[in-house]
Amino acid sequence: MLTAQIAFRGAEVLGIDGSAAMIEKALAQYPGMNFIIGDGHDFTIVDPYDAVFSNAALHWMSRDPGAVIASVREALVPGGRFVAEMGGAGNCAELTTAMLTAWREYGLREPELPWYFPTPAEYARRLEQEGFVVRLLEYFDRPTPLDECPGGAADWVRMFAAPVLEGFPPTSWSPCSGA
Repeated sequence: MLTAQIAFRGAEVLGIDGSAAMIEKALAQYPGMNFIIGDGHDFTIVDPYDAVFSNAALHWMSRDPGAVIASVREALVPGGRFVAEMGGAGNCAELTTAMLTAWREYGLREPELPWYFPTPAEYARRLEQEGFVVRLLEYFDRPTPLDECPGGAADWVRMFAAPVLEGFPPTSWSPCSGA
């Protein structure tokens, strides 16, 4: 939806997502717009853009955040802008602490969590290492209501940490039906 809003304001856009289902939905909702499946760690494009915008995605690219930033840099014309919104240090801290506590209570090895929540200083350093000039990096609290999760935090974990639950005893959880 944000890609479409940017396009409606006159920009030439290319939407990229790692999920084929998300791209399929975007193509159905916005026919005629350009969307492709791509991994933020190593995507390439033919012609660079004036700007790259990312919303609520960078914290999911935990494998190699530096590679993601390098891919973004390569997708930009010289002097291009990178604008992003992502979770930062402390994001979901209470939920992840509760998850890790549950693993310990079941005597399981702590799982590798699928998120990357850097401090502002850490992310600014990474950006600068890739040649970006950081003009503004804001860190603010933005509580996220669990409106789509009638089961509260348990539904949130089922929705956003399903791969992590694979090692957890299956009798103690079930897939989220609300999302």
